[in-house]
Amino acid sequence: MDPASVKCLALTHELHDWFRENNTKKVACCRILTKEFKMAEGQHKSQCIYYTGMCAAKTAELAARELGIPTTGEIKVLTYEEYLKTPVAPQTA
Repeated sequence: MDPASVKCLALTHELHDWFRENNTKKVACCRILTKEFKMAEGQHKSQCIYYTGMCAAKTAELAARELGIPTTGEIKVLTYEEYLKTPVAPQTA
């Protein structure tokens, strides 16, 4: 197997495991993550934005590490409840 592919798979595995450990439900399946929501009402959107933001930040951290780009340290993951109190969280009607 191509060494670049092996490295990509290892990083993907690292991100997957990190996500499972750091989301509130300890899973990586969207069906389970959104089970409590009525999808037609759009209630799941805030949670999806929260989770994709977490993954984007972790992906940037992994890329910086792999490229040797200095950072200020590991990202801090807010709880979902803390996130909802921030100005960037979608406001519910």
